[in-house]
Amino acid sequence: MSPDPRPLVSVVVSVYRRADFLGLVLDALVRQTDPGFEVVVAEDNQGEEIAQGVARHRPVFGDRLVHVSQPHHGFGKTRILNAALRASRNPFVVFLDGDCVPHPRLLATYRTAATPGRALFGRRVMLGPTMTARLLSGEAPSPPSLLALLRSDSTRVEDSLRIPFFRKANQPTGIWGCNWGVHRSHLDAVNGFDEDYVTAGVGEDVDVEWRLMATGVALESVKHRAIVYHLHHEAAYSGDDVAIGREQLRRKQAASQVRCPRGLTGVGEPGG
Repeated sequence: MSPDPRPLVSVVVSVYRRADFLGLVLDALVRQTDPGFEVVVAEDNQGEEIAQGVARHRPVFGDRLVHVSQPHHGFGKTRILNAALRASRNPFVVFLDGDCVPHPRLLATYRTAATPGRALFGRRVMLGPTMTARLLSGEAPSPPSLLALLRSDSTRVEDSLRIPFFRKANQPTGIWGCNWGVHRSHLDAVNGFDEDYVTAGVGEDVDVEWRLMATGVALESVKHRAIVYHLHHEAAYSGDDVAIGREQLRRKQAASQVRCPRGLTGVGEPGG
């Protein structure tokens, strides 16, 4: 039998509290149809509940489950994502948020679609509060069926349709931090995530997107192939946070700062 040519995957799951959400995400990763991956739980906090949740799943994953954490001092997602990258071991990286439950074939999709020179991005189904409560209580199967979604308070239900041969016309922009993947070598080329960003909404996806594209990486949509289900919760950041990040992005683009000075390597004071 010839070796599998598809790259092994490191799944980085960024989390801040909500161990109940993380439990659903890890349970869904256990049920993936393709075992060619490891999981790195990237915790912007150092809470006992998350550590306990990881420990409960370690017998299933073994050494394929890694937990990195840091003290929470404001928005630290870009810092913990870099820490997760340093802890990862595989050549292709998929990024999930700790509030997004993956479809059973999510990682098989990413492994098959992984191509050097491209960043892949999917979308998410927005689960309503009632459906989220049912999943957390075990009253509904996770992930929910299309019929259950149609009968629920969820939105963007059309994004739950999995169409393996679907190819969406590529868009000029597209990465959302909750569901995307890229070869690790491309992240190395831009020095990972820019730790100058200390507010949410830009540094973890929009910024890294433009820097990857500036090095020649193209975007490819895997909509209707790579599917996640977003658990309902109150918004974690404001429009003001995004505006701060957008202005910081504008300055960095004007300076053509493609390889960030404070990322996977390099340490300094927040600025930008």
